[in-house]
Amino acid sequence: MDDPLCEDGQGPAARLDAPPYGSAMETLDDARMLVKIRLSRHMLLYYDRYLNRKGEYSDLYVDRKEVDAFLAGRLGVETESGEARETLDSLDAFEAAWRLRFEARTQRTAEEGGHCPFEDFRAAFSITSDRLTDAVLVLWVHEVDPQFGRAFCHAWCDFTKKSIDIGFLTELVGHTAEERDALYAFFLDRNHPLLALEALGVGGDDDVPLVARTVRLAERCVRFLCGQSEPDPALLGTHGGLVRKPRALSSVFLPEDVRQTFLSAFRRTLQRRAGGNGLLLVGAEGVGKRSLCEAGATELGRPLLVVDCAELPPEYDACHARLVEVFRDAHLLNAVPLLVHAEALVRPAPTPSDDPREDSLRALVAAGRCHEGPLLLAASRRVPELHRHFLGLEELAVPLPDHDAQRSIWAAELPSDLRFAPGFGVSEIVERYSLSGGTIRQVAAGLASGVGTGSRGRELDDRDVFPVIRQSLRHRLGSLATPIDRGFRWADLVVPAPTLASLKELVAFVRNRRRIIEDWGLGSFAGYGNGTASLFFGPPGTGKTMAASIIATDLGMEVFQIDLSRIVDKYIGETEKNLARIFDEGARAQAILLFDEADSLFARRTGVQSSNDRYANLEVNFLLQQVEAYEGTCVLTSNHPDLIDDAFKR
Repeated sequence: MDDPLCEDGQGPAARLDAPPYGSAMETLDDARMLVKIRLSRHMLLYYDRYLNRKGEYSDLYVDRKEVDAFLAGRLGVETESGEARETLDSLDAFEAAWRLRFEARTQRTAEEGGHCPFEDFRAAFSITSDRLTDAVLVLWVHEVDPQFGRAFCHAWCDFTKKSIDIGFLTELVGHTAEERDALYAFFLDRNHPLLALEALGVGGDDDVPLVARTVRLAERCVRFLCGQSEPDPALLGTHGGLVRKPRALSSVFLPEDVRQTFLSAFRRTLQRRAGGNGLLLVGAEGVGKRSLCEAGATELGRPLLVVDCAELPPEYDACHARLVEVFRDAHLLNAVPLLVHAEALVRPAPTPSDDPREDSLRALVAAGRCHEGPLLLAASRRVPELHRHFLGLEELAVPLPDHDAQRSIWAAELPSDLRFAPGFGVSEIVERYSLSGGTIRQVAAGLASGVGTGSRGRELDDRDVFPVIRQSLRHRLGSLATPIDRGFRWADLVVPAPTLASLKELVAFVRNRRRIIEDWGLGSFAGYGNGTASLFFGPPGTGKTMAASIIATDLGMEVFQIDLSRIVDKYIGETEKNLARIFDEGARAQAILLFDEADSLFARRTGVQSSNDRYANLEVNFLLQQVEAYEGTCVLTSNHPDLIDDAFKR
């Protein structure tokens, strides 16, 4: 007989040579047909559910015949009759033929280089069985086609219910008892990617039977199946995004040994199993961590999904939900996830007796158990807590580019029509400022647009270039320090001749530091860093801050006055983080760091009488290490030098 679902009376087998899918909506149309066949089969099998003893339709009645059929092990009550059996066989044959058509169109789409979101979805969540495929199709059409919602209400005899439950879905798509049992087992296995990543959301509390729990396709998955593949920008954060543009590893301006070490470590992360190890890149902002990850993703032929940890919710539940969405998007897009600003996963403790707040970090660990494949993290500093939670986490330090690499980056980023004045060029810039690749690109873009140069088309010198560089670097120190430029000269400073000679000797040393340290080889004899630290002391008003400003002017450098109120933090560990940031950014900016009233921060260490004493001593110890290792110039001023720890006077 002609099947009522096929208007021309011919089954789909006659059209197996159908063209490839041209859009997600064409896939949806075929999905609608398969679900119609399933629904027709269900209505036939369970027809007697809708009739009362008088043979009248009722949605509030369970007939004795239905219960008897269940107790006798029969699926329905009318399937043994000849007519019902014939219709059921016809529907099964129609479904098999239509499924062949569906698979044939899908295969042809792939062969011709087309894109089929539904196939991407199946691959993303390891969907291999026909019945699980059918379950997804049912949930998909229910979300986007209101007619199916009305038909389903009729099928489950309840017009007040709006969502499909597991029992109905299993009956709808399961042909045999074995298939239905397999679907029930699927919903009990919370580790399947579809459930673990909440592509399918199961509602209901534990006191609700499994078959009565509702199940829905996540809205993000509905949009993906309908062809809207791009992730929500709000999910990824300000510094996040989906990077599809390929990047060659050779284009990353870092030493070859760093690039090869990254590549080896990245390949090891490809063997990662859910909850296993990952790769953490540690280095200053703009140093090339993200570029390395882009190159790694390019090697796999996959995009990079970048997420900003600084914008994750601090509460565990909200953060876990957000990260599950992130990893779900990584699966949908076949992307490599990169979590930048990973140091933000650990928030400071409010008091010395408390532990750091690691709710976000614990949420990442829990959500990471749902994700298989490479997991990349990037931080501007080491995060020991990550190693405690991620066993086997590999860490790679990404250094600032050396002088040769910086010259290469400048050459690659500067516009070809930009000209420098005689006696000034890239070498002079590199000698003066040690910059990351990201900062160089930012400055080059500013010069290309005429920012700070006054006019385009003329030759540029240090008066044009250096202010743009300082402006870029100023943004990084701006929250913790204040640039000062009071316009003083040596003639304005009234000090004894020996003091003036010492100050000018300091200027000469800083100006010729590279020659003394590198060319003369004296740097190899230094036990600590090769920077310059000076202590200016004396009564108020004698010119200590003025002297620092004059030295900066003479050297053509900026001087940043450190704001102690912004550095010292009541949360444990935050003061050290702020100090580390100041010294890191100060070295990159080749700026003079001025610690006014230094005795308040560099105070003499005391005996430990309480936890407060212990943490105060730790801060002084940390500050001493930073000053000794600093490669730039820092100046300490004090009215009470006797209060400063003796170690700072070495």
